Amino acid sequence: MRKMSFYPKLAVNNIMKNRQLYFPYLLTCVFTVAMFYIVLFIRMNEGLGEMFGGQYVGAYMAFGSVIIGIFSLVILFYTNSFLMKRRRRELGLYNILGMEKRHIACVLFFETLFTGVGTIALGVLTGVVLSKLVYMLLMRLVRFPVPLGMSVSVSGIFASCGLFAVIFLLILLYNLWHIRLSKPIELLRGNQVGQKEPKTKALLAILGLITLAGGYILAIMVKSPIEAMLWFFIAVILVIIGTYCLFTAGSIALLKILRSNKSYYYKTRHFISVSSMLHRMKQNAVGLANICILSTMVLVTVSTTVTLYAGMEDFIDTMYPYDISLNFNEQGEAAAASYTAYLQEIAAEEGHEVTSVTWYDYWTLAVHYQDGNVMPPMDYDQIQINGHFLVVTLEDYSRFLGKDLALAQDEVFLYIAGGEYPADTISLFGESYRVTACPGKIIPQTQGARVSDYTSGVIVVPDQETAERFCDLAFANIESYRSDVKGYAGLSIEGSTEEKKTFYDLVCDLIYGNPDLEERLQAIPKPEGEGIDYEWMNIQSRQLNADECYAMYGAFLFLGIFLGLLFLMATILIMYYKQVTEGYDDRARFEILQKVGMSPAEVRSSIRSQVLTVFFLPLTAAGVHICFAFSMIVKILEAFGLYNIPLFLLSTAATFAIFALIYLLVYALTARVYYKIVR
Repeated sequence: MRKMSFYPKLAVNNIMKNRQLYFPYLLTCVFTVAMFYIVLFIRMNEGLGEMFGGQYVGAYMAFGSVIIGIFSLVILFYTNSFLMKRRRRELGLYNILGMEKRHIACVLFFETLFTGVGTIALGVLTGVVLSKLVYMLLMRLVRFPVPLGMSVSVSGIFASCGLFAVIFLLILLYNLWHIRLSKPIELLRGNQVGQKEPKTKALLAILGLITLAGGYILAIMVKSPIEAMLWFFIAVILVIIGTYCLFTAGSIALLKILRSNKSYYYKTRHFISVSSMLHRMKQNAVGLANICILSTMVLVTVSTTVTLYAGMEDFIDTMYPYDISLNFNEQGEAAAASYTAYLQEIAAEEGHEVTSVTWYDYWTLAVHYQDGNVMPPMDYDQIQINGHFLVVTLEDYSRFLGKDLALAQDEVFLYIAGGEYPADTISLFGESYRVTACPGKIIPQTQGARVSDYTSGVIVVPDQETAERFCDLAFANIESYRSDVKGYAGLSIEGSTEEKKTFYDLVCDLIYGNPDLEERLQAIPKPEGEGIDYEWMNIQSRQLNADECYAMYGAFLFLGIFLGLLFLMATILIMYYKQVTEGYDDRARFEILQKVGMSPAEVRSSIRSQVLTVFFLPLTAAGVHICFAFSMIVKILEAFGLYNIPLFLLSTAATFAIFALIYLLVYALTARVYYKIVR
């Protein structure tokens, strides 16, 4: 009985004695459990079913729970390795004093049991307490009313407990296996085994340069969103490999270069720091590379999600400029005007004041676009379609903008999605036209996501005859692909968001013939005429689409911030343990140096030099990674319909500045911990 109580007491005593090492580890466990529960709580919340666009929130939270679960496993194993490394000597001493490995295993079992049960319980409790607050934040981001009351996800609690119980079990098994394979003398010597000066690994450095350059070239060379999404993960893998190789081989080369610089090396603070880091760089490089990769993940995740959310209003204004918009296929030239009049009649019948209205016809051309030449595809067997252009007449485009515009017969207004046309002229099916940029907002149909190799845009031509001639030329070789004139009608009314949604529901009911509205159907008859087919009509509501967009991108931003915090926490944890581990390794060295005459001021100066020399390399490398990834991320953002590059540049710069400030703060705190250990 006494033996059974001895091991739990010893386990508690070990945790308390090593609290400087255990506290960050336990804190990390608590927060990862809490974050995992909160994401599951949102994922399983019944309110998502009542929210327009709630399927996006649920899908993102499901994805986030997988990422957090995997990352929790990795980061807890990683931090556990730091703990075991520092405790090797302590466990070896137990073995020398008579405890067998099975007894040490009992101690480790109770340590893992106490830390696991304690952190899981506290993490779930923290998650339950914070879940409502975080859910309110998410609902604010997606602009959905927050329901009153407090709820607890029982299934989320069981899932969180089950996952982290398995993680702690795996950690225990790993520790037991490690102790089983270790010899007592190896444990007792701990980390006091001297390390030889590492050799400069030329092949590893070359591999790092090649893979890093390959990742950078892929990021720069992509031309379309589909290419960016296809090659993004390959580029990421190449950059990660290159980062690890260059930090392992390149950091050694850098330190040797500093050592060869006599004016730099033969100074008290530089001599000690460079020589110390050089002999420890094998284990140091991996930690620095991890910090660099995690820093890059924080910057990319937060900056992209912030950009998408911040650019939402511009996206909605461009995609859905009117409260109600109708799109219809092959219904004749007069259809757009008749539908617009129909919408105005409905608004008048309901007592709504119309604030803006427009209509136009347009033609969609499937073409082969190359080097400023818009040509018809070759033939049916060799289609070679790589572009879709919308052709609009000057009259309709002028009405859409509410301006009086003019074009010569040999002139067109041109808009290329995602960029500017670089020349003054363009060849349209063998005819040369002078190009002028579109003088106002672009018709909504061209603002969809560019998720293919296609080039899309708008061509505004002087008259309808030109538009029809272009349509005939574009489909001369592939008549089966032909798409004749289509129509668009848009109308906005005064009123609240809910009133506009109600108006949209009424328009849908009247157009599609709701039998419950028979009197209104008779009072406001639908337009009739040749070619009118209501089954092919698409009705859009600005307000409902805005709800869906905010649900999608608000949840995306929330997940980005959540994962960014997780990556940031891992970065700070690695930085902390790196400083603590190196502090204990260097303490004996600095004690000897002070005994032979080195002053405390010189010790502090040497420590500052040692930390600064390598500490900011990961941040600098992360900044370089972001610069090269910028163009690829821009292309990916285009796939989401966002073309505002200045906004992304501002978001990236602001994210990097904030992260750099946090990095500086962590540097100051961890350097202070390092100094307390070694002095």
